[in-house]
Amino acid sequence: MLKTHDDMWNHIKERYDIHEVGKDWALGAIKLAWRGYKCRLKKMHFYAYADDATRMAKRPKFDLESVFKEILEHWNSDEAKGDSGPSSQTVDDELMQKKIEEMEERMQEKFNAQKDTMERNVTVNIIAQLQRLNLGLTLDPNMLRFTVGSLGDGAVIQLINRPIVGYNNHG
Repeated sequence: MLKTHDDMWNHIKERYDIHEVGKDWALGAIKLAWRGYKCRLKKMHFYAYADDATRMAKRPKFDLESVFKEILEHWNSDEAKGDSGPSSQTVDDELMQKKIEEMEERMQEKFNAQKDTMERNVTVNIIAQLQRLNLGLTLDPNMLRFTVGSLGDGAVIQLINRPIVGYNNHG
């Protein structure tokens, strides 16, 4: 749980390569983005509907039901309706933490997919270069197989078979 700005900054530094001089900017950007998101979320999913049942039915698809239910409980509280004190900030911080964790999870999944694609492309290019340098090079096809797609989707096995391009036979 990230309870203070220092906790948040340490968490950001663990995950991203940001220099110390970027601390104020990073925390300020998160604060502004979070405030804007909360404002839009409340306008589009709280004020737009008359009751919580409709709000739950029309909740954003990327929000977990349990998280959105907590948000609605907060917005319906006396604190959120007028007198918002320190406990309101705590609720906002907890909700923000959940949002950050969800966002980081999605970003990590995208990063892993991009990394896998890059590794596959580098390997293909290295093999193509080796084949250009040595026409008699024989490679075991089983070494050159990659899994494409997620295993749950019935992964496709793809054999690397790239034509040799730009090789000059004459010398």
